[in-house]
Amino acid sequence: MKIHIFYEEEFIEIELPSDSKISDLQEAIALKLSLAPSSQILTLRTATHKQDIIPSQTLLECNITQTSVIFLKKKLSNRPRIPHRRTQSELSPWVSRLVISCQDGNLDDFYEILKDYEKYKQASLEVEDLKSLLNTAYNNKWCCIHYAAYCNNGVMVKELLDLAADPNSVTEDHWTPLQISCYKGHIDCVKILLAHPALEINKMTSERGTGLHLASQNAHIDIVKLLLQSNIDVSLEDPSGQTALELAGNIEIVEEIPKHIGEQILKKYSISEIEKPLGFSGEVWYTAGSASTEKYVFLCLDIENGNFNHYKSRNDYVNELQPKYTIPFNTIIEVKVSNEIFDEKYFFLITAPDVKLKYYTAFKDMTEEWTNKILHSIKYYRQPGVKDINKKQPSPPEIPEPSVHLHCFEIIEEIGFGNYGKVFKVKKKGTEEVYALKCLNIGYLRQKKQIKYAIAECKIMKNIRHPFILPLLWAFQSETHLFMVLEYCCLGDFSMLLNYVHHLNVQQARIYIAEIILALEYLHSLDIVYRDLKPHNLLFDDSGHLKLSDFGLAKENVTEENKAMSFCGSPAYLAPEMIAQKGVWEAFDIYCIGINLYEFLTGEIPFYSEDINDLYANITYNKLKFPIGFDENAQDLINKATEKDPAKRPNIQSIKEHPFFAEIVWQDVLNKNISPPFNAQFLKGIKIAKSN
Repeated sequence: MKIHIFYEEEFIEIELPSDSKISDLQEAIALKLSLAPSSQILTLRTATHKQDIIPSQTLLECNITQTSVIFLKKKLSNRPRIPHRRTQSELSPWVSRLVISCQDGNLDDFYEILKDYEKYKQASLEVEDLKSLLNTAYNNKWCCIHYAAYCNNGVMVKELLDLAADPNSVTEDHWTPLQISCYKGHIDCVKILLAHPALEINKMTSERGTGLHLASQNAHIDIVKLLLQSNIDVSLEDPSGQTALELAGNIEIVEEIPKHIGEQILKKYSISEIEKPLGFSGEVWYTAGSASTEKYVFLCLDIENGNFNHYKSRNDYVNELQPKYTIPFNTIIEVKVSNEIFDEKYFFLITAPDVKLKYYTAFKDMTEEWTNKILHSIKYYRQPGVKDINKKQPSPPEIPEPSVHLHCFEIIEEIGFGNYGKVFKVKKKGTEEVYALKCLNIGYLRQKKQIKYAIAECKIMKNIRHPFILPLLWAFQSETHLFMVLEYCCLGDFSMLLNYVHHLNVQQARIYIAEIILALEYLHSLDIVYRDLKPHNLLFDDSGHLKLSDFGLAKENVTEENKAMSFCGSPAYLAPEMIAQKGVWEAFDIYCIGINLYEFLTGEIPFYSEDINDLYANITYNKLKFPIGFDENAQDLINKATEKDPAKRPNIQSIKEHPFFAEIVWQDVLNKNISPPFNAQFLKGIKIAKSN
C-alpha cells in the first residue's frame, strides 16, 4: 500500500504492506529522511478532525488508506517550557469570593481571602500565583478587574493593578476594563487605568472600538477629553467602520475631537519634526503560541512605503516575493516587549487591527532595538502632515461618471444572491437598456475581511475589455454598499447547460473552450491570473457566446517570478500547487482549462470526492481516467494541461497550436464569426425549464 507523507511542504511516498504497524512506517521514514522515530510527530487529518498516530497501532486500526495524507513534523528540542498553572476548577472557589469583594470594593475582605488562599497553598504567594488568581475569569466570563471597573470601585481597580491584574484582559463578551469604564462613564477608573504603564490605550476587541469610541458614543465628554490628553488615536475605526467622531453623542464632543486634531497639527509645526527613521531588517523567531509553530522569519521595516513587512524567509525577501503580512505603520495599535522570558528568549509583540504577531530573539537588547525601531516608525507616520501612504481600510475605486448612481436605475427583479450581497436585473431610467446590478455590503465585506477582493474585482474589470469577458460598465458606492453595473446575460450560465445536456460532443466543447482560451490569453498578457475558472462563472450573452464573469479572485501583477500566494478558489478546481500552497501563476489557469474541458466532455468533475481530504489527495496524486472511446487529441491536451508540475504545463500559445484545435481559425473565434454550438432560443428554453 502506498502511504503519502507531507513533510516540509513536500509530499513523500512510502510503500508498506497494509498490515504494517505505525512503528514500521516510522522506521521507513527514518531511512528515507534520516529522522529518528523518537523525533517524529505523525498526524492523520480527515475532513472533520486531526488524529495523532500511536506507534503501537496498525495502519488499518488508524483507518489509513491509499488516499490518506499523513502530516509529519519534527519534534523540537530546547523550546520554552511553560510553567505549571493551577487549573480553573482549583481556583474557582477563591475567584468567586474575590469577585464579590471587588464588586463591593471591600479591601479588607479582599486581603482576608488572599490570606486564606495562602494558607490553603501552604506557601507565600508569589507574583505568578497572584497573576493566575486575579486573571482567571469567574465562570470563564469576567475577571476581578472587570467587576471592579463595572462597579466603579477605583481604589479596588488600583489595588488589583498594583498586585498583578492585567489591564488589557478581555472578557468572554469582548470587553476590556478601559472599555467598561469608558462606557459606564467611570472617570476615576479611567484615570487609574491610564496611569498604568502596560495599558493598551488603543486596544479594540472584535465587537467594539477603543475607549474613545465608547465614551464618545455615550456622551461622556470628561472622559473623551482625558483620553485625548493621553494621545489616544482618534483616526481608528471600530469594527463597524466608524470613528469616534462619527459616533459622537453630543455637540460638545463633535467640537472637542476636531479641536484636538487641530491642536495636533499646530503642534507639528511648532516643534521639531520626528526624524525620519532608517530602514531596518533581519531574521527573528516567530511563534503562533506553541513551540511546534515556531519559525525563523525575516522582518523588514519598509520606511519608503510606510509598512512593517513579515516574510516567510530571507529568500522570499531577496527574491522580492510578497510578504506574508504587510501592516502599515499608522495602523499598528501596539508594540511592546513581553514580560515572558523562557530559556534566554526575549519576546516582543505587535498588535494590529486584524492580526497579533509574536516574535523573539536570543538577546534582550536586540528585542528592545526591534521594539524601539518599530515605535519610531509608528510615531513618524502618525505625525500630522506626513503623507498617508497606506489607508487602514481600502476604499472602493471611483470610476469617472458622476452622473451615474443608484437613482439612475429601476430595479426589475432579483436574479441572484450570495454571502456578501445580491444581484438585480435593472433598467436605466429614460432608456430601454437592461443591466445586471451587483450590490455588495461594504460593512459586511470589511467584517469578513473580503473587501480587498471586491476592490480587486472593480479595479481589474474597469480596465479590461474583451469579447469573451463580462464588461463592468459603471461602479459607484453609497455609505453602505458598493454597486457594480454589468452587462446583463439573460441566458444563464454554463453549469445550467451541463445540468440539462449532461455533456457536450467534441466539436461543441472545442468552440466553447476556444472562447475561454482567448479570454485567458488576454488576461495573461496583462499579468492577470483568473483563479476561478468553472462552469458557474461562464455566462451566455444574447447570442449564446461565453462571457467570463466574477473576478473576485483574480489578481494583478502575477508571474512565475511573482506568484500569488493566497489560498483561494473552488476545491474541485484547485491545482496541486494551490493545495500545497506553493504559490500560483498563469499555469494555474492552464490546469483549469484541462479540468473544465474534461467536465465539458464527460459531464463529470475529475478527482471529485465528498471528502475534502480525499479530493485533495486525488488531485495531488491520482491520474485522470478517461472513458472508453474518448477523443485522443482531447485526452492528450487535457493530460498536458493538468500536469502535476505546473512548470511542465504548456502556455496558452502552445495550447492554441495543439492538434485538438487544428480546425479552429482563432481570428474567426475572436470576431465571433463561428456560431455558438447552442443558439439563444435553445438556451432560453433551458432557463425557462429550470425556473419551472
